[in-house]
Amino acid sequence: EAFIQDKVDTIVATVAFGMGIDKSNVRYVIHSGMPKSLEHYQQETGRAGRDGLEAECCLLFSGGDFAVWQSILRDAELETSEISMRKLRDMYNFCVNGVCRHRAIVSYFGQQLDKDNCNACDICLNQVELLEDSLTVSQKILSCVARLRGNYGAAYIGRVLTGSKDQRIMESGHDKLSTWGILSEEERKNVRNWIEQLIAQEYLQRMGEFNTVGLTEKGWQVLKGKETPRLIKPAKKKIDKPVKIPSDSWEGVDTELFKVLRQLRFEKAIEQGVSAFIVFSDAVLRDMARRRPSTIDGFLGVNGVGQKKCETYGKDFIKAIVDYCTENSVEMNVQPQITQQITEIVKENIPGAIKRRAFDLFKEGLSIMEVAQSTQRALSTASGYLEEYVKFEGITDPYPWVDREINSRILEAIQVVGMDRLKPIFEYLKGEISYELIRISVACFLNSVSR
Repeated sequence: EAFIQDKVDTIVATVAFGMGIDKSNVRYVIHSGMPKSLEHYQQETGRAGRDGLEAECCLLFSGGDFAVWQSILRDAELETSEISMRKLRDMYNFCVNGVCRHRAIVSYFGQQLDKDNCNACDICLNQVELLEDSLTVSQKILSCVARLRGNYGAAYIGRVLTGSKDQRIMESGHDKLSTWGILSEEERKNVRNWIEQLIAQEYLQRMGEFNTVGLTEKGWQVLKGKETPRLIKPAKKKIDKPVKIPSDSWEGVDTELFKVLRQLRFEKAIEQGVSAFIVFSDAVLRDMARRRPSTIDGFLGVNGVGQKKCETYGKDFIKAIVDYCTENSVEMNVQPQITQQITEIVKENIPGAIKRRAFDLFKEGLSIMEVAQSTQRALSTASGYLEEYVKFEGITDPYPWVDREINSRILEAIQVVGMDRLKPIFEYLKGEISYELIRISVACFLNSVSR
């Protein structure tokens, strides 16, 4: 609740919790490990940037993530395990291959990227470079694997290639191999990464219970010089921060005023018991801090501010803008010259296109099921939208979403067990009425007693 209401900026969560986040202004999603499939990754990163403004996703992974997931999935039924393992390999390939991340994702889902460069991922921003001599390095690695006959793991192979004098290597006589120390000029971690990249591109494969590494048929083709893998060159320079998309969404915005307006939004959301972005989205606040209106007419000119929002919040937000600009000698009533792209983004994503669509449908009297189908959202998500709508509009009669007889039973339960928690109400009703309907009735009841 603190995260949704903007009381805190950062939350550390499990995958299960993250899947339930419906907050429009999430700016970052950071994965501390590799998900088990691209379906999961796409869904989880999709929590960010729902207001159409820039968002950044960072995935931290290692080859060990693959082994952990492989161990977990191995215990599943055979058919399920095979499908899950295929998805896991696809996810790992996405992580280590040197191709545009967006192109890889849309290709996985059967589509094509409509441009050559996405201008957003580490590959397209040239934060990684490909080795000029990928074929030679690959042949050295594959030759070493062939000489070790598929009996050793990736870490051991990396130590042999870099000329390690570990006791195990010396006792096994692998320091006598022609490939021992053949990549001694490279850092061991880089060699290990290249081994992982060759596995991802199916020139090498993990085998058996102990994940030893062996050659594939494709790998033999590389040794014959008939195929050339793509190996990523280790970064040796400081990586610039990724370019934001859209890059000018902060153009003309007074960032300090934005912070003032964000705090005011937070206070209004607490007063009304709604999510902060229901008051105004980040995109609207940015446009306010860009235009800095001092009049009602000017406030109505802010993208995303309608008559009702103006009547509800206009006076307080205009006062905050005027006070800030006066105190800091900042120009007011600015007509910004921003790109058409940004204007369209702002118009279509406030306070989240899906939620606004749901609010409009509820206003027309559609049922929760009908709204869920129209917005292509889960029934529980549509129910959450309705609860927000009821609170925001101050609705006291839950009909047509809750049958009058059912509502009467819920109100009776409230009189008996109170409404501090929903579970006692649910249990009093013997589980015959869903939590979704209880929430709607409780929200309407609260609106009626607060008047």
